[in-house]
Amino acid sequence: MAEPQTQAKKAESELIKTVVAVILFTGVCGFLYFRYVWKPFSVRIEAAETKISQVDSDIALAHGTAKRLDKITEEIAKLKVQQEAAEKRLPRSKDIPGLIKSVVEDSRRHKVFLSVIAPGPSVNKAYYTETNYELRGSAAYRDLGHFLNAISGSMRIFNVKNLSVN
Repeated sequence: MAEPQTQAKKAESELIKTVVAVILFTGVCGFLYFRYVWKPFSVRIEAAETKISQVDSDIALAHGTAKRLDKITEEIAKLKVQQEAAEKRLPRSKDIPGLIKSVVEDSRRHKVFLSVIAPGPSVNKAYYTETNYELRGSAAYRDLGHFLNAISGSMRIFNVKNLSVN
């Protein structure tokens, strides 16, 4: 009878060894899977998610910039129109013939007879150059007023200084 107990103990010992071997094998396989499969893929997935979120933020920034670009383009167009209007009033070049033609046309229209149009000294200001002209002529008082009103409303900027009426 001793043999069946010994065989039972051997079988139990074999079973325990098998269970321990299976547990160790499963642990080693789990460790290897985690170390060489799960961890590298999770690192790659995390890096890809970080890259995707960075690209998404770059896209959002680009959309915001594109929206501002339309507004900036419109503002530049408005500023160019304002610049053109300002350059008509304060041209970059002196354009003496155009200036004289404008003054002479206004004088004829308002019955002011100019006998002298003489350029005077130029004075440099911060953003423009002021050029003085001496005008001599004759007109009725009312016609002179209409003439001065006309040149003050012209595209060019005119200032009347040292007006003498006889």
